Amino acid sequence: MRRFLLLYSRDPDITGSEILSLLERLVPREKIEIYCSIEELLVRLRKPHHDILVLILQISDSKELEDFASIKPLLNDIKIILILTDRKADTVAAGHNLRPRFLTHKNNDLNEVKDVLTKMIKVGNMLQDLNNGIHRN
Repeated sequence: MRRFLLLYSRDPDITGSEILSLLERLVPREKIEIYCSIEELLVRLRKPHHDILVLILQISDSKELEDFASIKPLLNDIKIILILTDRKADTVAAGHNLRPRFLTHKNNDLNEVKDVLTKMIKVGNMLQDLNNGIHRN
């Protein structure tokens, strides 16, 4: 089964961004799905999402964070990496309500995201191998 990384960012220039470049170093480009609107992402999330390895949310403002809070039930079974726009206490608290596996903000070093994502991909691949009956030493 193919597993996908989903990247959400309202930034229209996301295709040339540092975060996309980081993802492309970890997985083939055809395994990355990019969404620039919540509406587009909602269409994807309403489908079976057993093939989603990780959802990376790059949040632009508090309104966008509120919008994601309103669709939290669709995010419950998905591993999330959340990149916030600032470190304000209320923003961070609202971000934690989405129950991300990792939370950071846009001015932090993306190497932290890379490290966490690398581990998540490795664990996801091991679980997939176990489900497929593949044993590796």
